[in-house]
Amino acid sequence: MTKRLSDLGILMVLVLIGFCLKGWYIGETSIGTDESFSIYSAQASVTKIISVLNTGDNPPLWEILLHYWNTLWGVNLLASRILSLIFNVLTIVPLYLLGERYIGKHVGLIASLLFLSSSFGLFIAHEARVYSLIGFLATTSSLLFLGLQHNPERLRQHLLLAVVNMLIFYSHYLGVWIIVVQVLSLVLIPRFRAAINSKYLYQYLTLAVLCIPQLPTIWNRLMTSGTNGTWISKSGGIADIYYMILKYTNAPVMAVVFILLTLAAVVFARKQRDQQTTIYYLTFWLWVPLTISFLLSYKTGFFLDRYFYFVTPALYLLGAACIHLMLRKQNTAKWLVYGLLCIGMFSGSKLQSSELRYSGYHKDVRPLATLMQESQKEENTAILVTPEWFTKDIIYYYDFELFTTYFDEFNEQAKFKAPLRQQHIYCTSAPLMTAELADYNQILMIDENQGNLHITDAILTELEKEFAQDTAYSLETRRIFKYTRK
Repeated sequence: MTKRLSDLGILMVLVLIGFCLKGWYIGETSIGTDESFSIYSAQASVTKIISVLNTGDNPPLWEILLHYWNTLWGVNLLASRILSLIFNVLTIVPLYLLGERYIGKHVGLIASLLFLSSSFGLFIAHEARVYSLIGFLATTSSLLFLGLQHNPERLRQHLLLAVVNMLIFYSHYLGVWIIVVQVLSLVLIPRFRAAINSKYLYQYLTLAVLCIPQLPTIWNRLMTSGTNGTWISKSGGIADIYYMILKYTNAPVMAVVFILLTLAAVVFARKQRDQQTTIYYLTFWLWVPLTISFLLSYKTGFFLDRYFYFVTPALYLLGAACIHLMLRKQNTAKWLVYGLLCIGMFSGSKLQSSELRYSGYHKDVRPLATLMQESQKEENTAILVTPEWFTKDIIYYYDFELFTTYFDEFNEQAKFKAPLRQQHIYCTSAPLMTAELADYNQILMIDENQGNLHITDAILTELEKEFAQDTAYSLETRRIFKYTRK
């Protein structure tokens, strides 16, 4: 009872610290492209969310949760991010318990502090997207799975694990790696293999039945991505794995330290039977998704930092576990190394997500909305926004009522074409014919085609048939062009 009260007290303090550290600047950055997609989509009915998202790369669970959350708190960026913040901070609970129960005293505490000091974790907490939910579910799933090595007969825990893994499957397709890792653990780790009984069959049958509705969609997306590729670059070399760990550990030195600690943990665990099973599982959890996905990304690019955020709890647990095992009988030295590890992480951490430059970082779109509003004061001026998908970000600030009421083009990539054309705003991913711009003397073009400059060049070539360029400049990596009719 005393141990439980102590753990509860520590968890309450850690969660409070988490909300303070990660929540302080949560509204600082403007809306990001993926956030606008989720917040916009979540306004539709649940049946429409499911039908529309099944045509793309996103399972529907996050948008469904956001739908009900925003029904309570209203459609706005801050409320949507708070839902992500809650899942992000609550990940501390299964993370702490996993370390304390299955590795050793204070391992959960140190892993939780490392988790809290991760700048990438802050970035994820500040984004109204599914990744915080995946991190929470993956850590909870691992806690339940490791618990089965001690209580393999508990049918209720098997069924609960099946439900959690089902939620992962409906949240993000790459989260399926957790299920793969657990199956590999049952096959390759002796202590798990010895615990297998008929109840594992019930667990996987339950999971299979619960996932049936989504199986055709995931198969279709796998085939499409494998054939047509994705927007993500293919793997460029082994350094990609190092850079992935670097993003999760704040600094180059810390990346090297953590890589060494995760590898050394396996060596030190070989003589510690009680912790061996857990260390092997954590090693699978971290390195199987990263290494296999890295290799597969030579064929089709999907090796992206936020997609693999769910492995970070294993990274921090292995770092703390290695020190615990290496210095288990040298308490003073152990705490000294714990302290150095935490100081190293905290020294590279940031509290403001506007300073972070990870994939999908939030470039301020508010000045663009202001620029559009000012340009509309000029007569005979048309505004071009490219590519189409970028329109959602700007419209959130340019015309919030339009963002929250217009759903007639829900299935189209650009949601707002018709009403925007009434305001002389054109969103396009291809050149507009000059005949469509015949009534305008001036053109303002906002370009976000950073990875597809050939699209921009094609649009500019078409414009220059009838218009002469006045100015061209950059506004936080976006290119702005102004043209006047010749």
